[in-house]
Amino acid sequence: VVFYGSRGSDGEKWKCVLRRKEEGGAAVAVTPVDLDGMGPAEAVSASLDLTAAMTNFFATMTFGLDGTFLTFKDLKVSGERILLSLNIKVIKFPSPTAPF
Repeated sequence: VVFYGSRGSDGEKWKCVLRRKEEGGAAVAVTPVDLDGMGPAEAVSASLDLTAAMTNFFATMTFGLDGTFLTFKDLKVSGERILLSLNIKVIKFPSPTAPF
């Protein structure tokens, strides 16, 4: 899955490639769209930092649904579909009147 983002006050553009790791989970590779105003060493350093931050985001992402918690486990891309596999931990079942 490819998506783009920006960083900083000058809006540096970054390309993010989300892929499935062989052992499960996700890895995100982040690279600059262009090197305008950025040296090669700075681009590599920023890419490594952003790659670690985005990969960590998916590794620690939790959706809390009124006592039920979903965390990212795996993904599969098939044609135009993305299948997410989530871990679920139920502390309590959500109230039938929960607004979601």
